Amino acid sequence: MVQVAMKKSSSNRLGRAFNDTAPLRQKLQEEITKLERQLQALRLSDNPADFAKLASYEEMISARRNMLSRLPR
Repeated sequence: MVQVAMKKSSSNRLGRAFNDTAPLRQKLQEEITKLERQLQALRLSDNPADFAKLASYEEMISARRNMLSRLPR
């Protein structure tokens, strides 16, 4: 009986931790901002554009936006 109660209380703690998406949302938003700045700097640089690098940045930004949109609020 005691073991069941202990399992129940630990699952409640885990449930709360998993439901708090604010830190993950903040981290994703920070990463998106950083990547967007790097992409903009790359586009404005005097060096010839590396289209593969540009596409990689755009894909990383898109993937993070997709993850962010799927997180519960």
